[in-house]
Amino acid sequence: RLREYMGCSIECFVIGLVYIDRLAKQYSKIISPKSVHRLVIAAMVLAAKFQDDNIYFNDHYAQVGGITLQELNSLECHLLELLHWKLYVSEKEFDLYRELLCCSGRASAE
Repeated sequence: RLREYMGCSIECFVIGLVYIDRLAKQYSKIISPKSVHRLVIAAMVLAAKFQDDNIYFNDHYAQVGGITLQELNSLECHLLELLHWKLYVSEKEFDLYRELLCCSGRASAE
């Protein structure tokens, strides 16, 4: 659903994963079955805004994620704070996470 309706580049999925992993390493208890959906949508929004030239307004992303605009705005701000506003992903880090995603995709296809 996210890939179809977010309208972001494939790179955003890798970058979003980097953000989630950074958060998980610092705040392991923050991720739960009840919070992961909201974390994914917030990470994808940050990745799209950081990476892509053409982005949508937050009301579009909120609708795609099935949450309210106010909640998405709050999640976005909170995630930025938890990440200490460090959204840059180096080429080396990007390649590592891209390879992890590709490997997991190949493994699940088998």
